[in-house]
Formats: sequence, C-alpha cells, structure tokens
Amino acid sequence: MTYSDSVGSAAGIPTYWAPDIMAMVRTPLVFQGLTTREYEGEIRSAGDVVKVVSTSHVTVENYVRGIPFTGENLVLAAQEIPIEYQKRFAFITNKLDQRQVLPDYVAQQASDATYELKKTRDSIIAAAMKAGCAADNVLGTYAIGLGPNDADIYELLGDAATALDETDTPAAGNMPSMEVEGGPQGGFRFAVLPPFACQMITSGPARSSFGTTENLKTYGDRYIGRTVQGLEIFKSNQCPVGDTGAAYRDVIFGWSRATAFCGQMLDMEDQFVPGEPATLHFGIDVYGTKTVRASQMGRFEIVKAA
Repeated sequence: MTYSDSVGSAAGIPTYWAPDIMAMVRTPLVFQGLTTREYEGEIRSAGDVVKVVSTSHVTVENYVRGIPFTGENLVLAAQEIPIEYQKRFAFITNKLDQRQVLPDYVAQQASDATYELKKTRDSIIAAAMKAGCAADNVLGTYAIGLGPNDADIYELLGDAATALDETDTPAAGNMPSMEVEGGPQGGFRFAVLPPFACQMITSGPARSSFGTTENLKTYGDRYIGRTVQGLEIFKSNQCPVGDTGAAYRDVIFGWSRATAFCGQMLDMEDQFVPGEPATLHFGIDVYGTKTVRASQMGRFEIVKAA
C-alpha cells in the first residue's frame, strides 16, 4: 500500500499510519476472536468462495485374530464459505478546514472508521453463530435475576457446558491470549453474555461458590474469565437480539474453532477530489463467516428479570 507523496501528512493519512490502522482492523472485539481463520486463503473480492474440506469419522470395529480386514475409505465433504460481505468507509477532508482541527485529525477519523468496521464484523459473526447453532443446543428463553422465581445465570451456563459435553466438544484447550481489545487466540470453550448478565456474574452473591478469586477475576472490559465448568466468559454489546423481543439477548456458547471467518481489508487509500482542495479517504473490507461445526455451537435467550 502506498500513498502519494503529494498528499503528505497534512492532507491525508501519513504512510506510517497505515500499518497501525490496518492492525486495528485485525484486532477483534469479541466474536471475531472466537472464530478460526485456519481456512483463510487469498481473497481478491466479494463473491469469492472459501471451501472447507472435512472427512467422515473412522469406524471402530471388532478385531478377530486370523481374519483379514481392509481399510475404510474416508468420504470427503466440503462446506463453502461465501465471501458475501463488503463494507466500506469514506470521508472527505478539506485543506482549508484542517487548520481548525487537531494535527492528527485525519488519522483519528480513520481509526474511528476502522473501529466501526470491526463492530460491523462482530455483529455479523454473532448472527452467523446464532444461525449456525445445532437445534438440540438451543436451550430456551429465561428471565435471569436473584428472585426465587428467576432463572440463575450460573445454572444456565452449567447447562450450556453440559450441552457441549454431550456433543463431544473438546473440554480442554488453550487459554485466551488477550489482545489490546480483548480478543483471544487458540481453541477453547466460551460463552458471550450481554453486560447485564456479566454484572450478575462478577458481583452476584453466588460468585463466591464458584472457585477462587483467580478464576473469577475480571481481566478486562470484554474478557470476564473462567467461571463455570470450563467456559471462558466474555462480555459484548453485539450479542444478537433475541427472537422473543427487543429486550432479549442471545447468549452464544461453543467452541472457538466451530465458526470460521475469512476476510481481508482490500484497500485503504487517499484520492484527490477533482477541482477541490480536498482528499477522499476510504477503506474497503470484504469477508465471510460460517459455523462449520454446528454441534459445537449453542445459544439461549435471556432478559433481565423485573
């Protein structure tokens, strides 16, 4: 990526800002960090398709001494991840106006724009996770609170962990490695909760009965920590709206290698505006996402009890 020398740092995004801005696009909020990018290849444009190839499970049979046997032919199956989303930002800065703003105004605006791109990515990934859950892992709708008739968020997370147990989802794996904005790396079980549910976990009276302060401490604004039966708990404002109504939110749980994400920032550059002392700054982001292991993803719907 290059920028015209005639644009310069006064009129556009300086060259040295480009890697930092691109890094901010790659830094996940929550949901993008709960996907695998192992299938990601070279993406040239929206409309590309990434193929995910898997094999059938090996059959275990009785061994009888002295009786010949042959090997099993494994069946290859392919899922496709369409690169169907293309998002962009574009804004114009005028040289006559730039003396009235901070020197790094353009870079700040580009940074804000890339953050909005990330939020859009996160909400789309969350929706794909919701849509891709196995039907048996959709656990219902609950009003959570501390009253005698309210559902308990700890028990619901325990039910989620049990649902993953029943589908042989790996229980052991890597701990999240926190990026600047709370994104994890590696394979592990997780649950993403809206803020009101996370507040019940971190300050509720039931907290003391679920282990030491070490496994319940808050690691950041988004990563709450391991709390219930090996689930890594995350907080997000991007939890999908529930099917029951606008006040409801879906808690998404599963395995961090069950949903694939493939994406690239295709372009980010400056262009002069013809006939004006102004510069157009734009970026184009293309990607696709899909749950490829439905049995290892689940959800339940919650609302804060009155």
